[in-house]
Amino acid sequence: MLGPKRLRCLLLLLVPAALAPVACGEVAGPDPALTEAEAAALVRGLYGGRLLAHGEILHLGPYSSFKVSKGRSPVKAEIPCAHGGRASFTGDAMLTLAEGTLSAELEGALTARDCVFGGDGVSFLMDSDRLAQTIRITLSYDAGILIEADVSGTLTWSLDDRGGRCDLANKLESRISLDDAAAGVAPVARLTGRVCGWAMQDAITLAESP
Repeated sequence: MLGPKRLRCLLLLLVPAALAPVACGEVAGPDPALTEAEAAALVRGLYGGRLLAHGEILHLGPYSSFKVSKGRSPVKAEIPCAHGGRASFTGDAMLTLAEGTLSAELEGALTARDCVFGGDGVSFLMDSDRLAQTIRITLSYDAGILIEADVSGTLTWSLDDRGGRCDLANKLESRISLDDAAAGVAPVARLTGRVCGWAMQDAITLAESP
């Protein structure tokens, strides 16, 4: 059986993929400047890449043992974009430890400037003043690891000689066993909601743990 330190380590390694930036809002219809396939590529790049690969973002201890414990800490992290540009995340994290279960909730917003990332072989340049996100991760001995995300905000995108504003309203859920997580198996997440006005249901492979 994996010990408490190993469980916390697995949780930290899975956080970066779960924190990939997304946004939301009420939209009248699909963005005519972006095809449905391109919108899918954009969101796969956001969730499936290493855009928020900051493994220490929930390293908020110390916790001396796997006992009942609870704490809230501010989080501020500079985030490297995959192909240039910069992004930063600011928010708060709440970690709760109870017997057999470690849970974390992260709330905050991402700011991006000239941030370049790719999805399905397509490269996007993204800017955003605020991409709000709430991430919940629950790790237990019996049920493995559950990752849930609700995301909201607006981003501006550029692709070749085109560009526009994109509202996203998404939910994401992924489950992975402790054995698969320990083996470095990349989680597969179910994504639902709207992407740049397009209704979207997709299975996205999250980035493998670094």
